[in-house]
Amino acid sequence: RRAHNPKVVGSNPTPATKSKAPIWGFFIVGNMKKISDDLWDLLEETVESLDVEMLGAEFDTTQGGLLRVYLDSPNGINISDCSRVSRQLSTVLDVEDIIQGNYTLEVSSPGIDRPLFAKKHFEAVIGGTIVVKLQFPDVLTRRKKFVGILDQVSDEMILMTVDNESFDFQLVDIKNANLQAKI
Repeated sequence: RRAHNPKVVGSNPTPATKSKAPIWGFFIVGNMKKISDDLWDLLEETVESLDVEMLGAEFDTTQGGLLRVYLDSPNGINISDCSRVSRQLSTVLDVEDIIQGNYTLEVSSPGIDRPLFAKKHFEAVIGGTIVVKLQFPDVLTRRKKFVGILDQVSDEMILMTVDNESFDFQLVDIKNANLQAKI
């Protein structure tokens, strides 16, 4: 049997809605790779059976692999929610044996700098400050990282204002995005 080490991280005071919406996919961050639809479905089904929303998931291929699952609920996520989901996911993943090799399971709230995985996540923060990292540098500015106000979201792109200038980015060009925490 492969060994993995379930971890529980943080809590989230900010609730999100629990509506079904399409997920564009998973952002590839550093050595993160897209997880399969089968794994996504298994994770989502298991998490939602515990009356919690799966906000997103990432799989980091470095250091033996890290499967990170983000949770949310209308009442926020606390440490006992993360622990409960981690135990259930650990059992289901062992039984289904869907991940090859060793990995570490980490279950977390999205935190104050919540990652934005799907169109509905971007829509929920319109007017807020977000950080967007592109997969490749922008042709005009040669920048990959943009911090600004999210103005608009469509099916294929976002429009944001950065330093009083408008930028639009295709969703497929975004490596990762998150809400910038107000501290």
